[in-house]
Amino acid sequence: MKNENLKISYRLALAFGGILLMLAMLVALGIPRDYLRAHCLKGVGAQDGTFLVAPHIRSRVRFSQVNLNQALPALGEFDVIFLRNVMIYFDIPTKQQVVSRVLSCLRPGGYLLIGHSESLNGVVGTVKALAPSIYRKPA
Repeated sequence: MKNENLKISYRLALAFGGILLMLAMLVALGIPRDYLRAHCLKGVGAQDGTFLVAPHIRSRVRFSQVNLNQALPALGEFDVIFLRNVMIYFDIPTKQQVVSRVLSCLRPGGYLLIGHSESLNGVVGTVKALAPSIYRKPA
């Protein structure tokens, strides 16, 4: 369990630092290249293929560790929620509860991103699949 906590801490540290390896995913979500140029720094050399989210955007990002099997604390509403590689550990009824809780924190028109090995088929019908593992809550 300690090793898993270390992995989670490392991932949160990377995310908090603003390093994202999924430029293609952001373009697929419809984020114009002009926005990416204005709000992201492109990696070069050893960092080629990555980008760093600009500080003025990074400062607006919040990371929290919560227990998804309990009522969520007052987190507010979010434009994007990353729930990657979480639901593979849950049965269908638990997945339905978790997704329902998470979607209550997602703004209309917001995006829910899940792991590539996961699916919301049979879990929830209130979001639209845009691409494998990328869903959007109706506006």
